[in-house]
Amino acid sequence: MNKHAHRYQSDEMADEAFLWLKAHPAQYQHFLTVTQNAQLMDFTDHHGAFSTLVRQFDMPDPDVVYHLNSGARFFERYCMEILTILGLYSLPYCYAGANGVRVLMQSRKIRENPELRLIETAQFVFDVCRVDAFTPQGGGLASILKVRLMHAAARYYASHSIRDETPSIRRICWRQCFHFR
Repeated sequence: MNKHAHRYQSDEMADEAFLWLKAHPAQYQHFLTVTQNAQLMDFTDHHGAFSTLVRQFDMPDPDVVYHLNSGARFFERYCMEILTILGLYSLPYCYAGANGVRVLMQSRKIRENPELRLIETAQFVFDVCRVDAFTPQGGGLASILKVRLMHAAARYYASHSIRDETPSIRRICWRQCFHFR
């Protein structure tokens, strides 16, 4: 199998949800205010276009939450070290790589406001690494969905000029982030 096969795949559910938001600006503005998982589920109840996408996000069982919270405590303990590695190695490595850099450059955020782009990435990491991030009062699922939709938007706009691949970030869900099946 081609090690870059995922570069030709998209996230159809997120792409459809993005197009729905694009066509419904008032609902998009409402969606931007969602910060907790319970709010995300409520938003889904009132906006059916999201139901298929959000149905993937089931709240983890208590024993899984225990393990996720153990990871969150590890993150809290080594937060500075983890963010240093992310900021000084992982992000520059990904951003400087040939694959994907065209999409990043088209989004312009990394060029015009790199501080904001890094702050958004750090906020995502904090959102998914907090204790109880994957409970109704947490915000991990809501944050993951927002990133999926941001990547769907990038795919949509980049596809107008990049035709030799499908600009893609692998779908992210809590099970994939933490390797629970």
